[in-house]
Amino acid sequence: MSGFGFVTLPFLLFALLLSTSNADEQRINYGIIFQNQPNIDFATDYWTHIYEIPMYLNIQHKLVTKCPKQAGRQCQSYNKIVSQVNYMKEYMNAQIQDTKSLIDKLVPRLNTTLLGKSKRAIIPFVGSIVGGLFGLVTEKSMKKIVTHINTLTSENNKISNALKQYGGSLASFVSQTEKRLDNAMQGIEKNYQALSFLNTLIQRDYKNLENHYTDYFQILTDQNQDANTLQNYIMDLKTAVINLVEGKLSPLLLKPEVIQQTVSDIQNILNTNYTGYKILTSNPHYYYNYAKYIVLQNNTKLYLAVQFPLTTHGKLFEVYKIKSFPVQITTNTSHATQLFDVPKYMLITHDRKFFTTLTLEQMNMCQGITPKHCNFNPLFQSSNTTECAFHIFNNDKQKIKNFCDFKFLPNSISPHIEQISDDSVLIYQYDNLHLMCNDKNITVSGCSFCIFKIPCHCILLSKITHFATKLSLCENGTHDFTKLHPVNLAILQHFFDDTKIENILATTTFTDPVSISLPNFTIYKNKMNHIFAKDEKYHLNLKKLVTRVKTQNTIYSTLADSMVDGQIDLNFEKWPTTNDILSLVAIIITSLNTIVLIWLFYKFKIIAAAIAIYQPVQISATTLPNFKFEPSTTQAPTTWINVLNSNITWDHAVFTLAFISFLMTIILVIKSFKRTNMNTKLCLEITTGFDCVCIPIFSMPLCPTYWDVQYPNIIDNLTVVNYFRPKLHISYPDFTVRNKNTSQSIYVPEIIDLNIFQACTLRSILKHPFSVYIILLHHNIKCPIDNVNMLAPNIDTSGQTNKHKTTVYPSTLY
Repeated sequence: MSGFGFVTLPFLLFALLLSTSNADEQRINYGIIFQNQPNIDFATDYWTHIYEIPMYLNIQHKLVTKCPKQAGRQCQSYNKIVSQVNYMKEYMNAQIQDTKSLIDKLVPRLNTTLLGKSKRAIIPFVGSIVGGLFGLVTEKSMKKIVTHINTLTSENNKISNALKQYGGSLASFVSQTEKRLDNAMQGIEKNYQALSFLNTLIQRDYKNLENHYTDYFQILTDQNQDANTLQNYIMDLKTAVINLVEGKLSPLLLKPEVIQQTVSDIQNILNTNYTGYKILTSNPHYYYNYAKYIVLQNNTKLYLAVQFPLTTHGKLFEVYKIKSFPVQITTNTSHATQLFDVPKYMLITHDRKFFTTLTLEQMNMCQGITPKHCNFNPLFQSSNTTECAFHIFNNDKQKIKNFCDFKFLPNSISPHIEQISDDSVLIYQYDNLHLMCNDKNITVSGCSFCIFKIPCHCILLSKITHFATKLSLCENGTHDFTKLHPVNLAILQHFFDDTKIENILATTTFTDPVSISLPNFTIYKNKMNHIFAKDEKYHLNLKKLVTRVKTQNTIYSTLADSMVDGQIDLNFEKWPTTNDILSLVAIIITSLNTIVLIWLFYKFKIIAAAIAIYQPVQISATTLPNFKFEPSTTQAPTTWINVLNSNITWDHAVFTLAFISFLMTIILVIKSFKRTNMNTKLCLEITTGFDCVCIPIFSMPLCPTYWDVQYPNIIDNLTVVNYFRPKLHISYPDFTVRNKNTSQSIYVPEIIDLNIFQACTLRSILKHPFSVYIILLHHNIKCPIDNVNMLAPNIDTSGQTNKHKTTVYPSTLY
């Protein structure tokens, strides 16, 4: 191992830094790649800006009065012009009413009386807006916005059209105007007045019509243009409101130059009053797609409160997606090391002094494309941190050794290919690979662990992998094939001094494989592993593993392996063992129970002696005694045990048990039969008038009132087949049974199982004219189905009564 420095010295002369793009930061020797992502900025606060937008929907266009019919032909021409103008006015009035109705349904109304006077009424009003479709704000922010709008709209003085900060807080207000629509509304009013004036002139002198034809046609043209302008605005307003409902601002409502002007005005206020704050972005595309806003209306105007995100960060943050892959230890083994539990994303400031990590869920919360904007402010850490990924990014080898927890992966390298850039791949355990360049097949020698840089217009082929470079890279790309060899810097740091590897960085690669000689990694493997069903791979701590390898000790994956190998002394002969403790406790408990039992016997002896000497109290006789001597006869005492032994034998016990078992079986059968008969059954009753058989079709849960039976129109094709296991084949189309609660239907089978007696009786019945009835059997009570539904409360069965009366199906033998 002492010769490692001399072995690597020639290769260091030819060491190359891995050529990468400007975007990615590759740390191949540690198995880490930092893939560059779009930059990110974070919003630390919000500026709420309120737009007052007139809707131009509060005007009812007045119709022009026609001249009298007796005025003659000239008045008829005038009336045609007036009819055309009135048609446009009526159409516009209808469009205005339709738009107002749509806005009233979609946009909450700003009720000044509720907002200004009643504190109780504002809470449900605000809650309904917050829970609606317009933005994501808190109730406190919503109250503030609504209060601002209410105060601004109640002011008597006219608010300037220029943006103005309100209330000394992060809020502003501006009143929008549309000069084009103002001109159109004024033109419509002028046209009305001009037509009214011409109408007066015509009524004075009908010859004036010919003198004012040019004026009429000019008015008609102007009216048409103004009506089109207003109609286009109404269509744009509808589209904008629908976009607001869908969660996006519309450029039809706020033009890009309006948003840019607003951002500029707010930034001027920030520069004056709030030093250090700036608008997160001035790009209108961000606000059209991701802005948070509130919209209200009061019949004549829309109030749109938009939140402009603010930030205190000076520059954007660099974002890197971290990718980890295994690094082979030496070329002659399949062991590898890999860094697990790395963060998904890492953000670094432009001066590389602070950083933070983000999860995939947090990245998905960020909006925009390039750059991304996040509506949260994470906690940033300084360079004095224990985060391993940050030190790998900075190529700080000493801190990487101290803070990074690399895992040792035994026998984990298998032939495969990992892409590390647009034109480079990482090769594992391949002897030969194929390059297809401009229809030429080239065979290149593989390696156990190396980097291939693929030339332009080439495709790398293996047995299971296909990799092609991007055509866009070929403009400035190389046409030469390059093979570079990295080293496992994590393992080298633990086995060799820093002086021997001081010239090797995380990005250092070599043109030829580096010869590395390490002690053998003796990993314990149980001989019984092949019979275990558990499939689990262990990740070993690299620092602990190196300590074991340096002392040439066996490496164990689990505690069980070391116990099986005898490394843990399990001396069961030492006293006391677990069994000894349990035995001792059992002896103590038994001894205590024995002492208590002796004491109880002693107490019982005292009580028995007291009972034995007990004699009844002598009392004086109330009658004259009678003395008659009778000789005593000795008779052995009889006990119940003696009686049982002399009279009962094992035959009696067996007979008693058999009788009890038989009795219990009978009881269970009876209860089961009763339970079965308690169910509701749908039955067919087939009779000739003299003979009758009732055949159950199927059983149903619940009572009959819960079922709705749809009768078949006809029942025919009754046939009994088989003798050993007889079955009845029957046809009854449109026969359905539906559960009233669940509306689920039960399939009515057309093949019914019969017993031998039913089959015999049914064959006899089918030889004669017969009738078929559909009945329900419930609690062994037969009831026609037409009476079943009448039991259900609050159900109108009048429409089914006539239908229930047709449940008799005569046979075709009559």
